[in-house]
Amino acid sequence: MITDKQREARTRGLGSSDMAAIFGVSRWKSAVDVWAEKTGRVELEPGYPSEAAKIGSVVEPALLAMASEQLGRKVVAPNSTFVRGVLRANVDGMLDRFERGSDIVEAKCHGSPVGYGAPGSSAVPEAVMLQVQHQMLCAESQRAYVAVLDGSHLSFALYEVPRDEGYCHEIEARAAEWWEKHIVGDTQPEGAFTLDTAARVTRQSGAATHIPSEIMEAYIVARESATAADRALDNAKAMLLTALGQAEIGAGGGWRVSYRERSRSGVDTKRLLADNPELAERYATRTTFRVLDARPEGGRA
Repeated sequence: MITDKQREARTRGLGSSDMAAIFGVSRWKSAVDVWAEKTGRVELEPGYPSEAAKIGSVVEPALLAMASEQLGRKVVAPNSTFVRGVLRANVDGMLDRFERGSDIVEAKCHGSPVGYGAPGSSAVPEAVMLQVQHQMLCAESQRAYVAVLDGSHLSFALYEVPRDEGYCHEIEARAAEWWEKHIVGDTQPEGAFTLDTAARVTRQSGAATHIPSEIMEAYIVARESATAADRALDNAKAMLLTALGQAEIGAGGGWRVSYRERSRSGVDTKRLLADNPELAERYATRTTFRVLDARPEGGRA
């Protein structure tokens, strides 16, 4: 896991994980997200680091150790960030010694890996390829190993990715152009925020703006479709439970369904606070959050 100092440094350049978003192949982030983060238009992620990041930091040393054992070489932990122009690279580890030119080892933990080829090959997903080529460019390395944990089968695989000069040239050129236009020039890229980033955009209290009608209509249609889908699911559940009658288990159409009682322990907080009112004051917390509310004009928001 990167340090707070490294995290702050990411705002001064483009990291390896930013490249997939800029090239439009990231599942988790858009180019607009990157722009907003680099220009200070979003608040920090709540609860950073995330639970997934914490799990990754626990698993990472084991993956690096397995890569070391398979390669028969020592994996050295990083102690700095590699910088090349506007590019910044934090690597998980390097072979033999941590210095420019050393081979890189990148650890990946996936619930169910998609886009990887045969272990030992260089067939990795495009987002991962962009990441390690970016790292090799910054670190002046010629080779990167990707250590992958398949969480669905608890299996390990190691991939060997050689440096591709054409790929590196494209990354450097695209990054420099993108940074100059969108960060220096402060021009918002085309596209939309991901929902997570949109929820963290810093907003001016009471400020109003015009929203294109097609965007508003698309949201209303999607909301109504979701509501209809929820109702259809509730109706289907009711029909299924009706078909079960007084049974707990049923089967049909190649499926098996059960409706058994389960129990769990909890605390009756309402009663606890009523019996001990001093606790309510002592442990009271206040949280703030935003609620998206869309209704016909003239309605009270």
